[in-house]
Amino acid sequence: MLLGAPWSAGAADLGRPDILLSTSSILQFGEANVARSSQVGEGHRVRVQQTGNGHVADIWQAGQGNAIDLTQSGLANTLLAMQSGDHNLMVVSQLGGASASLSQTGSNNSISLSQAAGHHMAYISQSGNGNTASISQR
Repeated sequence: MLLGAPWSAGAADLGRPDILLSTSSILQFGEANVARSSQVGEGHRVRVQQTGNGHVADIWQAGQGNAIDLTQSGLANTLLAMQSGDHNLMVVSQLGGASASLSQTGSNNSISLSQAAGHHMAYISQSGNGNTASISQR
């Protein structure tokens, strides 16, 4: 492995045509970044972009049609994300050593989290249906 070189990995479940595909797209630049994506169910989407050093993304999805869009830049950001249910959405941007633990249980929940310029921490849990959270930490 060449450290500092761009690495990307993609995965798709190419099963029966009557089942929605789940996809994970992971793009990593820098050294020693870690991204894990586990998907159970159908139609999930994960997009992770890590730029810089030492980021960690650990993502678990179950149900149908959940989506996570994550951008990590700078040094040592951490995201732990869990979605259980249907059609939940997380959009996360982390810069400069931020940490977040996010959980969605139910359907049609939405989290938008922006963390910048510092060692911010966020713990967000949504349970039920139709919840919305929009957090900006600066």
